[in-house]
This record gives sequence, C-alpha cells and structure tokens, in this order.
Amino acid sequence: MFEVEKATPQDKDTVLAITLAAYGEYEHTSTPDFWKRYCDNMKETILNGRSSTILLIRDQGSIKGSVIFCEPNGGVGTNNFPEMRLLAVPPEFRNQGIAGRLIDECERRAASTGVLTLHTTSLMVTAKAMYERRGYVRFPEIDFEPAPGFVVWGYRKQLW
Repeated sequence: MFEVEKATPQDKDTVLAITLAAYGEYEHTSTPDFWKRYCDNMKETILNGRSSTILLIRDQGSIKGSVIFCEPNGGVGTNNFPEMRLLAVPPEFRNQGIAGRLIDECERRAASTGVLTLHTTSLMVTAKAMYERRGYVRFPEIDFEPAPGFVVWGYRKQLW
C-alpha cells in the first residue's frame, strides 16, 4: 500500500512537473491564453502556496502523485470547509490506487470538520465520475468562473 507523506520544499519542482503532466490532457481543449493562465495558477499554487499542505506518494524514490490539502478558506475563494486541490497522477501511474489513497488522506485530515470540498470542470470527465463514485455531490455555493463561460464546479462530501 502506498504511504502518503508531506512534501518537502525540495519536492515542489517535481510536484509541479507531475501536476503539469497530469493536467496536460486538457491543454488541447483550452485556448492558449486560458491554458497559460491555468498553468501559471498551478505553478503559483504549488511553488508559493502558504495556506496549504502538499501531500504526495513516493514509490521507489519517485513521486507518483500529489494533492494539495487546504484548511478552511485556504483554497479557492471563500470556502468555510477544507478543500482538496490539484489532485495529480500522471497517466503512466494511473489505475494503481494512488489517487484514491491521496483522497483518503485528505478525507482523514478533514474528518473533524465533517466536510471536504473540491473543484472540477466539465473537461475532467474521469475525475468528476471518480469523485461522484466516492460520494461527492455538487456544491454550487463555491462555484466560480475564472474565464467568461468557463465555470468551475464546487463539490463536497459529508464525512460523518
């Protein structure tokens, strides 16, 4: 079983690289301007985020997946619940239980609040289905629109 650990400052460049690799499949469905802004946001969040904890799974010395766990109001916008952000498992490491283990850890960390939230989009069909299978439901109160016509959907899971 994979063990989740907290990223060190030295891990951040690798976490950024695997996150960009994991999200790269969405580049072809985005405008160049939107994609650049999205990548810049991922870079800023991973390299300079101060109100969050980067969690990762390392196997045989390589980082295979990561997620950002944010305390209430530490993620995107105003959100009074903990938030899971930028879950990333590059294509070559998928279907090994890595994402599930990272989500489990975020849920464990959020358990005392009773709710964990996340954001996803219409582009992320596989991720959206995975979250819904795990009991996440729409939470439109935290939706936001980073570009005209592009809505990022809020989801939450009741943990008790």
